[in-house]
Amino acid sequence: MKLFITALLLTAGLSPAMAQGQAALYLASLADRGAPAAVPAEVPAPEAVKAPAQNWAVAAKAAVERELDAGGFTDYADKKELPPGARKCLEREWAILPEGPGNSSEAFKLIVNGRTAFIVQSYIYSDSMRVYVFDAAGNSIAYGEGSIDKDFAWMKAPAQSKGLPAPRDAFQDLPGCTVVDAMFFMQPTMPDAIKMLSGCLKDVEARYGFPVRVGVKAQGNARSISLAVPKSLPVGNRLLADLGFSLEKRHNSLFGYPAAIWGE
Repeated sequence: MKLFITALLLTAGLSPAMAQGQAALYLASLADRGAPAAVPAEVPAPEAVKAPAQNWAVAAKAAVERELDAGGFTDYADKKELPPGARKCLEREWAILPEGPGNSSEAFKLIVNGRTAFIVQSYIYSDSMRVYVFDAAGNSIAYGEGSIDKDFAWMKAPAQSKGLPAPRDAFQDLPGCTVVDAMFFMQPTMPDAIKMLSGCLKDVEARYGFPVRVGVKAQGNARSISLAVPKSLPVGNRLLADLGFSLEKRHNSLFGYPAAIWGE
């Protein structure tokens, strides 16, 4: 380095002695300044703290609401791919839904934050709906209901009585009772309704072992159908519970007439 600087000074016309002296002074000056400071490497700003991940159940409910607002679910789920909890729910819905147009229960799947949610959706008489949501393991996540008169809302799922079988439709799968959910162009007259119910109730008696009598109750100008069951049914007989469940499913109405159970 010193030789290079000396050569430059000689070229500039200085004597050899002066050139060597100036070169020495320049190098000493550089040494006093110290080595040039290192330029610090650019350090990226730390990543912003992310908000906690949204609870998956909340995200699943929000996704279900979006699908309903958009017109309904489109990705059907085959029964074979449903986890046990969702499959059992679907089978229960099939068992309790009344027969006839406007009553259906189907299974769907929905991807929510990279995870699969399974939905069991039932329509009752085309004017009300209930929705069950499950995770991929079959755990119940949410339950909601809605109708033409009431906006869809999340609520507590219906509780099943412990130690007792779930109520079933007393009329389901009975040949004489298919008429109960038949569609008519004109409402049957009360006598015709009683006649059709009489045939149905013979099958109900064969199923439960006890008779159910059908009659007419008059209150002023209003008439309703009465289903009379024995007051002293043995413990464990499901006739009263199942018959009440059957009427509830049909909005306590048969053939367009109010219907109720009476004990005798």
